Amino acid sequence: MEDLKVQLQRDYTYMTQCLQEERYRISGFVWKQEAVELCLTRVTKLELQQQQQQVVQLEGVENANARALLGKFINVILALMAVLLVFVSTIANFITPLMKTRMRILSTALLFLFLLFLWKHWDSITYFLEHVLLPS
Repeated sequence: MEDLKVQLQRDYTYMTQCLQEERYRISGFVWKQEAVELCLTRVTKLELQQQQQQVVQLEGVENANARALLGKFINVILALMAVLLVFVSTIANFITPLMKTRMRILSTALLFLFLLFLWKHWDSITYFLEHVLLPS
């Protein structure tokens, strides 16, 4: 009976040692697994930050390109408006003396109607000049 008790004690001690070693190995494995998961989490966060920075940089480039393009477009529109303003100003400066009095307005209107008549009947006028007044 004593031998059996000693044998059980040895087996118990051996099993306890095996369990402790297994716990140590598992705890090391768990620690390593936690360390790997922590590193993976950090790497994922860094990748996400890098992607966000790239997106921000691309948006910055696109915004800069859009701003530059918009600035050029506004400059072109302003230049066209300046040309249009010069054109209107020139026409206004030409017409203003013709509109100062009633007599000038009447004579300007008659001149305009006469020029319009000539333009509309230009074919008839050239035919009349070529065949009637200057026959060959």
